[in-house]
Amino acid sequence: MKKLSNTELKKTLSFIKRIVKESSGIIIQGQLKKQKMIKKDDGSYTTGIDLKVEKFLKKQLRTRFPMHNIIGEELAQVDKASLYSWHIDPIDGTYNFQSGIPFYSVSIGLCYKDKPILGVVYNPITKELYSGVKGEGAYLKTPWNPTEIQLKLKKSTSVSLNMSIFSATTLPKREGKLRSRIEKLNKKTLGALAKRRFGCASLEMCYVASGKLDAYWSRQVKSWDIAAAFVICEEANCSITDIYGQEPTVFSNNIIVSRSGLKL
Repeated sequence: MKKLSNTELKKTLSFIKRIVKESSGIIIQGQLKKQKMIKKDDGSYTTGIDLKVEKFLKKQLRTRFPMHNIIGEELAQVDKASLYSWHIDPIDGTYNFQSGIPFYSVSIGLCYKDKPILGVVYNPITKELYSGVKGEGAYLKTPWNPTEIQLKLKKSTSVSLNMSIFSATTLPKREGKLRSRIEKLNKKTLGALAKRRFGCASLEMCYVASGKLDAYWSRQVKSWDIAAAFVICEEANCSITDIYGQEPTVFSNNIIVSRSGLKL
C-alpha cells in the first residue's frame, strides 16, 4: 500500500475533524438522558451512546479507507492486514459522560506501522478541538479563540516542581514493580502545586500539550485512549515515556507525558 503524502494527510485531517464534530451530535442528544451502564466482558462499562458513536465513525472510515485496519474500544476490530490502523475511542471518559461531567472526548488516531501520524481529540461540550499531523505541528481551536493556534511548548532544561500541576494515576491494588514505580513518582511529586485526576486520557494528554497541565501519567491505557493525543503531544514538544522511563508505543499499557525539562 502506497504511503499517504502530506497533502493526503492534511485532507484526511479535515475529514476526521468533520466526522468527530458530526458524531458529537449523537453524544449531545445522549447527554440529555441519563444512560444505562452496560458491563463488558472485561469488567469495564460502556453505554449505548458509545456504541452508536463508534458505529457511525467506523462506517465513515470504512467508506473512505476501505483497506485500513480499525481498532475501536467497543466493537470488533476491522483487520485488513494494512500498514495503516485507525484507533477510535468514541467516548473517552464514559464515566464522566454518564455522570454528566463535561470532561470527555471523541478521539481518533491514525498509525502507520504502529507509529502515530495523525490525531484528533474533540470535547463535544466545550468544543475544544485538538489536532496534529506528524511533522506538521499540533493545533487547538476553541469557540473563544476560533483562530487555530499552534501548540509548541518551550524547551526548558528545568521546570519548578512546586509550580507544577499534575494529573496522576491511582495505585494498582497488587504489589509489584508497577506499584513501586508509581509510589516513587507520588513521593517525588509531593511538593507539586496541585494534583488532579480527570478521567479522560486523551484530553489530559492534550492538556499537557497545551500547557494547562505539566504532566500526566496513567498505569492503564489502551491504544484507542492515547493514539490521537500521542502525535499531538509529540508535535507540541512533550516528553513521552512509559512509567519506567522507556520509549512507549500506542500498545504500551502505561504512559507518562510531561513538559520537557520536568524530571520524573
